[in-house]
Amino acid sequence: MSGPQTEKLEPRTTLNGKFDAYCHVCWEPIYVLWVDDSDPAGKCPWRCIKATDCTEAMTRIKSRERIRRFIDQCDREFGKKSEQ
Repeated sequence: MSGPQTEKLEPRTTLNGKFDAYCHVCWEPIYVLWVDDSDPAGKCPWRCIKATDCTEAMTRIKSRERIRRFIDQCDREFGKKSEQ
């Protein structure tokens, strides 16, 4: 597996344990339920080349950002749990 985020990702394999479960475009473990004997080779199942071209990847990125902003807002308004 190669890419800028590979050092941070926990190893995930396909259900059959033979292959890397990550899409090498958006770096999501979308192949975790893969059971075929052929390697998905990290190809995007929607045939995207860049994560910004992938509707699925962009939806997940935007959702994470909204959640992150909400948590930050709650921390500012109510204080972090570690401070209580």
